[in-house]
Amino acid sequence: MGISFTEKQQQVIDARDCNLLVSAAAGSGKTAVLVERIVGMVSDRAKPVDIDRLLVVTFTNAAAAEMRERISRALNDRLAAEPENEHLQKQVTLLHNAKITTIDSFCLFVLRNQFHTIGLDPGFRIAEEGEGKLLRQETLEEVLEAGYAAEEDGFLRCMEYFSSGSRDTAVEEIVLKLYDFAMSTPFPEQWLAERKQDYRVPEGVVSEADGQAKDNGTAICFERISWVRELLRQTRLVLAGSVEKLTEAIHMCEEPDGPYMYGEMLEQEREMADRLNRAKCKFLCMALFPLNCMPLNIYQLEPGVTLDSSVLYWLVLCVKL
Repeated sequence: MGISFTEKQQQVIDARDCNLLVSAAAGSGKTAVLVERIVGMVSDRAKPVDIDRLLVVTFTNAAAAEMRERISRALNDRLAAEPENEHLQKQVTLLHNAKITTIDSFCLFVLRNQFHTIGLDPGFRIAEEGEGKLLRQETLEEVLEAGYAAEEDGFLRCMEYFSSGSRDTAVEEIVLKLYDFAMSTPFPEQWLAERKQDYRVPEGVVSEADGQAKDNGTAICFERISWVRELLRQTRLVLAGSVEKLTEAIHMCEEPDGPYMYGEMLEQEREMADRLNRAKCKFLCMALFPLNCMPLNIYQLEPGVTLDSSVLYWLVLCVKL
C-alpha cells in the first residue's frame, strides 16, 4: 500500500518550474515528500529528468545514504510496475552517479573537477582538524609579532588591556573565538566589517550632558550608541525577569510552611532590581559602564571616529564587549 500524502504535501510533490521553500516540523514526512518529488520529476512522462542532473543536499552522510536508498527503492518499485520502461531502467543505472550528498562533499566534488579554473593544485586535500588548529595558531602568532614590530598605538593598547601578565594567550583565545564565529556566517568579512561599525561613535554622541561618563573633558552619551542600546534592552529584560522570579519567591516565603526567614532579603533584592530597571538610561549606563572598567580610554574619542583602525584591535574588541 502506497503512502497517503496530505493536500499540502501533494502540492510540494507536484510543484514544477518555480522556487520552493518548505518549512515543516521534525517527523512530519519531509524526507518522504522529497523522495516522492524527486521520483516524480524523474518519471514525469511530459518532461522527464535524469537522476544524475539533480543535486540533492543533506546535512549528514547518514542522511544522504538514507535518501539514496529511499530513491533507489522507489525507482525499483516503479520499474517493477513498468518493466519495459527504458527511461526508468536508465535512471536505476544512473543512480550511483547522482549527486545525493552533503554540501561539503559537493563542494569538494566541484573543486576537484574545476581546480584548473581557479589555479588550484589538483593534489590538494582536506586538512585534519588538528592541522587546521595548528595553522591558525601559527598564523595568529605571526600577526601578533607583526603588530608588535609595527608598534601601532591601538594594537599595543589592545594587547595591554586584554593580555594577562606577559603572555598573549587570552588575546589569542578571543581572536580565535571571534574567527570561528565569523566563519560560521555566510559572509565573514562583511560580518566583521559590520561589527566594526557597531563601535563607531556617531556624530552628536560626544557632549557635556549631565549624567554622562566623562574623562579628560570628553563625555559620551552611551544610550545613543547602537550596541549600548541593545545591551540596555537586554539588561532591562533580565531585570524584569528577575523581578518576576523574586516576586514568586516572596510568595513562596509567605506560604504557611514557606521559608519565611528569606522574605525580607528577597523583598530588598526585588526592590533594587525594580528600581534599577525603572532607572533612566543614563544612570543604567553609569551602572553598566563605570569609568574604572571601560577599556582602552573609550571616553577619549572624537565624533565619527572608530575606536581604532587596527584590524586585530577590532577583532578582540568585538568579542570582549
